[in-house]
Amino acid sequence: PNCDAYPPSSSFDVTQLSTKQKWQAQIRTPDTTRETYCRARHEVGLWAEQFGDAKGIAAALDAAQVLMSAGAGAVKLEGVEGHEDVVERLAQSGIPVMGHVGLQPQSVHAYGGYRIQGRSSEAATAIALAARKLESLGAFAVVLECIPSLLAGEITAALGIPTIGIGAGAGCDGQILVLQDLLGMN
Repeated sequence: PNCDAYPPSSSFDVTQLSTKQKWQAQIRTPDTTRETYCRARHEVGLWAEQFGDAKGIAAALDAAQVLMSAGAGAVKLEGVEGHEDVVERLAQSGIPVMGHVGLQPQSVHAYGGYRIQGRSSEAATAIALAARKLESLGAFAVVLECIPSLLAGEITAALGIPTIGIGAGAGCDGQILVLQDLLGMN
């Protein structure tokens, strides 16, 4: 069955609020924006945030509480390394967590810009391990962004949770398309 999900987040800040980079988007995006999207008729209302600003488990739980109170059905977190305790605690607390591996736009400068990730065998292995780690920590799904389609297919086959591709080929369980990107508006 199809599952409609709208992931308003840093993408909203870049495409609608003219924020220059996704990493500049903040948890402070207007609450009315979150509430508007969360009231929309979608099966899953996701909200992606940089939990780098939320230091420690208590701060991450507080940030997730704000998002869930605004009506989000889940939170999406980029990366896993160094945040294992946060992912696990959120999931154990009943907050649905979607992971995000490969290109992580909120950390794009650490990768040297918007480039395909996982081309070398070492990088591919690290991405696959991160996806498996997110699953073991309790994530209900994982976004695979800007990785080779063969790698995305292998990760999808290895996981017991859905994968959502963004520029990762047709081997994922689902796809995200940003309308403004599709129309060439960015």
